[in-house]
Amino acid sequence: MVKVATKFVALALLFVSCFVVYRTAMAQDLEGALTNNPDPDQAGYYLEHAEEIQALRTQAMEGEPAERLQALEELSLLYPDAAVTTAIELIDDDTLEIAVASAQLLAASIAMSNHPSMLNGDAALLPYQKYVMARHEAARTALMGALKDSRAEVRDVAATTLASLSDEESLSLINEGLEQGLYSDTVAINYFGLADPTVGGPYIEPYLANGSNEARMGAVTYLGSVPKYQESVRDEILFDPNSDPAVRGAAASTLGIYDQNFPSYALILTLDPNLPSALFTDVVDAYVASLQADNAMNPTIAGALQAAINNYSAANLGADLDKSQGIIDQYLPK
Repeated sequence: MVKVATKFVALALLFVSCFVVYRTAMAQDLEGALTNNPDPDQAGYYLEHAEEIQALRTQAMEGEPAERLQALEELSLLYPDAAVTTAIELIDDDTLEIAVASAQLLAASIAMSNHPSMLNGDAALLPYQKYVMARHEAARTALMGALKDSRAEVRDVAATTLASLSDEESLSLINEGLEQGLYSDTVAINYFGLADPTVGGPYIEPYLANGSNEARMGAVTYLGSVPKYQESVRDEILFDPNSDPAVRGAAASTLGIYDQNFPSYALILTLDPNLPSALFTDVVDAYVASLQADNAMNPTIAGALQAAINNYSAANLGADLDKSQGIIDQYLPK
């Protein structure tokens, strides 16, 4: 009986010893990424919950997708710093749902930490700000790696997030992926357009002259809204008779909204009898809308525009001017 009791005590002590070693190992595992938080309360919180964090991390790493997703969600709610470190490891996971969820988690974390006041140089940052920016940079690096993921769903989360932050290095990687066939020109332009024009504009400008019509329409729609590029959109697209009419129409519609000089040249275009009918419609509609927005429509302009419409209609069929004609008629003599 004494031997049995002695063995039981020995086993109990072994179990306690193993548990202490296990708990210590978990704490050490958390030490570098989590418990070095400059906020002692935060560091203590993660150390205190090391066992639960490790269990959730383990569940997120393996098993059924639903259980793994649940573990990631619990980590993000209860232990956001641990969720970030876990998502960095899982962003290239073979299971699509896990990879996308990890990318989304990192995207959320990077958006929350990307404050301009924290980007003015490490020397001016407080310890906690440095800690947050280190996490931001780790998440950013992981998302940049995802820009080359073979799965469009994963790439989209990373590209949308980083382009929206006007991350120039990421835009360069998207452009490389475009050249390698990883992104279509239309998709890439949509990403470039999320950035500040000073950063994204140079990547879009080449598509005024090259690429698919859909890509060129995206380019003129974006660049036509930016004063720096409006002259190029006008001269290289709208005034170019060799450009596709749909692309020219997109240029007219965009410039009509954003270019304050649009009325000064729109009427000239309406005097061209060789304009395709759909383009003539786009130009007239954009011109009238621009005048209305500026409260500049008057009988003189309406008369000149009506004469241009009559001359065009005499030689061409198919222009649908119902939208603008009603407005023009209001300013013509009764």
